[in-house]
Amino acid sequence: MHARAGFKAAFCNLIPAFGISFYATPLVSYKSLRFRKIYDPFTSPQLWRCVTKATLLNYIRRRCVPKKVHKLGLFGLGAFGRLIVRHLSPYFDIRAYDPSPEAKAYAKRHNVELVSLEEAAANKIVILATPIRTLKALAEQIAPHVPLNALVIDVGSVKVNPAQWLTDALPKSVCVLCTHPLFGPQSARYGIHNMEIVVCPVRVRHLPPIVKFLEKTLDLKVSVTTPEVHDRALAAVQGLTHLIAKVLNGMGPLPTEHTTRSYDLLMQGVGLVSGDSDELFMSIERDNPFAAEIRKRFFHEIDSLRTRLENGHGAKG
Repeated sequence: MHARAGFKAAFCNLIPAFGISFYATPLVSYKSLRFRKIYDPFTSPQLWRCVTKATLLNYIRRRCVPKKVHKLGLFGLGAFGRLIVRHLSPYFDIRAYDPSPEAKAYAKRHNVELVSLEEAAANKIVILATPIRTLKALAEQIAPHVPLNALVIDVGSVKVNPAQWLTDALPKSVCVLCTHPLFGPQSARYGIHNMEIVVCPVRVRHLPPIVKFLEKTLDLKVSVTTPEVHDRALAAVQGLTHLIAKVLNGMGPLPTEHTTRSYDLLMQGVGLVSGDSDELFMSIERDNPFAAEIRKRFFHEIDSLRTRLENGHGAKG
């Protein structure tokens, strides 16, 4: 009895060192013992009566031995780069490159290793989270340093031009995956569960493991398409959303009392993109090759409606 109590105390002291969490542990069977979320080894005498030293040591060996963590090179610690750090740091050793003073302060606070451009590029997985206007030059800069069979991923809002820049600049042995997470720091402030990411496998040898990681580990919905199909859709989806948000923000402050449900939903949508930078807005509107046509149609409808209203005409047609 005393021996078991002594072992229990020793194991309790050992738990923090290994970072064991019984509440987050998947179901594990060992003869009559089952670790479930409902069990708390500190308050459940029934559990301790069936726990043996061999059981616990076996559990530690299987679950608590440090696993090999892959290194990931990240370019850009802006708003979206920080979101990447938040959700990928449990799975990768992130080595970031961003020369800005803000990035240096952020890296220090969040224990992110800042490295040189060459060191960040020399990883098997490289994510480019920089403004689209810098992407072409950045691809040319990192090309000599990216290792054989590496995977280079971009996360921008436009896909046609970046896909071409990356395939032109990077060696043919390097895989190119263009992605667009359809969320940002505002919409993902409570997590990314069940949010959508668009994946364009421009030059990828093994796509299924990537999709599995995104779906099963990060809990995202994955849509696989081409850069052209993506940009045609997003010219309206993002182009119009950000355009309307810019106009409404410019008209502010707008009423917050005596509002309707439709007005509240409209302002909620505006709020989701109001924190985005002006640089992102200009990129969505200018770098998407199909956005100009959408804007032309939108402004044409606005002008037609204005003409009807100012001339006092009735219903259209």
